Amino acid sequence: MSGAQVDRYALLLAVVAVLAVLVPAFRSRPRFAVVAWTLVVAFVPYWMGVDVKVYVAPATGVALMGIVALTGRRPVRLRAPDLIVAVAVTTAVLAYVGGYGTIHSASVAVLDWGACYVFARLVASSVEARWIYGVVALVLGAAGLLALVEFATGVNVFVHLPALSDYSGSIWRTLQTRGGVLRAEGAFGHSIALGASLAMAVPLALGSRLPKAVKVAVVTTLLAGSVVTFSRIGIGTAVAGLVLSVLLMRSELAMRTRLAMSALFGVVAVVATPLLEGVFAAAGSEAAGSAAYRPALLRLLPTIRVLGMSGARERSAAGTTSFGAFGSIDSAVILAGVTYGLIVVVLLLGLHVTAAATLLRRTEPSPAQIAIVAQLPAVLTVALITQYAMFFWFMAGLAVSTYVRARPSPPYRDVVVSPGRSTRIQRPRSAVLDDDRELSGSEAT
Repeated sequence: MSGAQVDRYALLLAVVAVLAVLVPAFRSRPRFAVVAWTLVVAFVPYWMGVDVKVYVAPATGVALMGIVALTGRRPVRLRAPDLIVAVAVTTAVLAYVGGYGTIHSASVAVLDWGACYVFARLVASSVEARWIYGVVALVLGAAGLLALVEFATGVNVFVHLPALSDYSGSIWRTLQTRGGVLRAEGAFGHSIALGASLAMAVPLALGSRLPKAVKVAVVTTLLAGSVVTFSRIGIGTAVAGLVLSVLLMRSELAMRTRLAMSALFGVVAVVATPLLEGVFAAAGSEAAGSAAYRPALLRLLPTIRVLGMSGARERSAAGTTSFGAFGSIDSAVILAGVTYGLIVVVLLLGLHVTAAATLLRRTEPSPAQIAIVAQLPAVLTVALITQYAMFFWFMAGLAVSTYVRARPSPPYRDVVVSPGRSTRIQRPRSAVLDDDRELSGSEAT
């Protein structure tokens, strides 16, 4: 038996052992599944996954274990967004089966998109949303704090962690600078991925049950962490998430808290502006070229097919993929188009636009929905890379779950008053259990 075969069998045994321990634990304690998945997203680098015909990133692996554990534990009310996501993922797989895609592109749709979305839908049926918000806020707040330490010391401890396969390790372990200043990226492999992920946690921190002082501290850390990524998208979406939360979460945030958050934003802006101006001025043509690169990607739009890979796709002898003159596609929408085709783009972009329209229509949108809508500029101008992709799709599933649970139940119910006879009585709206009360006690463990 060769050394490679020994390593493969050892890895297989390790996976089986982990499954034997974590799957029963996740089923009996869904809150543990939330904590485990969030910690892996924030602190286990993307390149530490395993390559078993397709690449399974660490966060995806935990999501798959969560799906196995939680399937059938509680019913999940399916809605139109679930169907849209299912059709989009299925279309990506059919493109590969029909010879219009690659196994890598199909696996990304199934594992990084679909698995994390389904995991969120399942776990949100067993754990109350505001508890999930608190966990995500605290863990991402810790990641933001670590980003500040990385910026201050110039040391990223994660780049020294080994890659368990050859997939992407050399790409994501390269640190970036802007204007001669290190851009913090933590365990996310890229400053944009870290900045956008921290931004999504801002509305969740505000919508959680954390004490007010802790909320202020966490939001401050998230904003500051996004600043030291020197990612315009990370900073912009963090600000968008904060502003939308202050404007729309009227029942969640008291007027005093909203004023405090507004003042906090002002303080962070005053402190951060000179730093950002200095770094972007020093970056000069590099930053300007990065901004000009995005509009140039529009030249790929005519090459997008209805289904499958763009005709502009090229693969070099070294194994690198490009689309026309572009080696990377800094737009999730355009990348989905040239990878999966127009059908997937229309489905996913339509879902995002609908979420934005629904947010404006509702009197009290959920923090997860605000987080997703605030990411719309990012979806248009950056790719969903590393853990950012998984976190985004988890947040999408969480947003759908909270939207479904917020829908009022019918105002009538049947009550048996004698054997063989029933009557219909009206129950007041206050009797409709909300997300937090319905999952109280043992059901919210």
